[in-house]
Parts: sequence; C-alpha cells; structure tokens
Amino acid sequence: MWLSRVIIKNFRNFKSLDVKLGEHAVVLGENKVGKTNLLFALRLILDPSLPDSLRRLRLDDFWDELPRPLTAEDVIEISVDFRGFENSENLLAVLADPGGGCRWTCSRHCVMQNPTSPVGRDLLCGRCWIAPPAPLMLRL
Repeated sequence: MWLSRVIIKNFRNFKSLDVKLGEHAVVLGENKVGKTNLLFALRLILDPSLPDSLRRLRLDDFWDELPRPLTAEDVIEISVDFRGFENSENLLAVLADPGGGCRWTCSRHCVMQNPTSPVGRDLLCGRCWIAPPAPLMLRL
C-alpha cells in the first residue's frame, strides 16, 4: 500500500497543493518552503498518537494570505489517497467500501476545518472511496 496523492488547501503556507505520488517519494526543498507543514498535515490524518491539542487547528493555521476576517467559505482541506491495497484482505478490511459491493482501487481520507466553527473544535474527519475507472471502449 502507498500514499498516491496528497491534496492540501488553505493550510499554513499552502493555498492549493495537489501532488500525485508513485510508490516512493522524497520530500526535498529549501528552508521555509513548507516541508514541515506538509509532514504535519500528513500527521493530522495518519498519526493516531498525535495529541488532541495538536489536532485542533487554530485560526493562524489557515493559509497566510487568505483575506481577514475569514468567512465560512474559507476551509482547510487535507486529503490523502491510498492505493495498492486491493490484494490484501487485512488492508481491505480497514480501507475498503464498508458495503462490500464494489472493488475500490483508492481510499481517500480527509480532514476539514471551517473558521466559523469555535476555535479548538475537532476537525471534521472522513473517508470516501473512489471507484475504479470504467473500461475504455475502442472502436476500430
């Protein structure tokens, strides 16, 4: 199983980031470009040992250049997609469609926070499944 995509919107120094990853990835960059913010965003979703006090986002966690005051439309979104779990019964039990009606190829996990919620409110967490693409039909 691997992390196949990371989407970050309005979080700290990221206005909009959408990165598709292969089976291996390296985070590399100059100082002050957001490496630590990227890793913290991933921890919000993936690290169950992260204390609740760090999980509660603050107003200063919103993208630096959003006009103030923030509005209800200004939402932090952090999403990750997982792939490569289709052949593992253990991973399917955790990541796959709870209805079991379809063989999903991607599991998306996300957190969102709206600035109009009380500061310190828990993040809205969720999971959705992305169906495999429809087969291509070729005409000869």
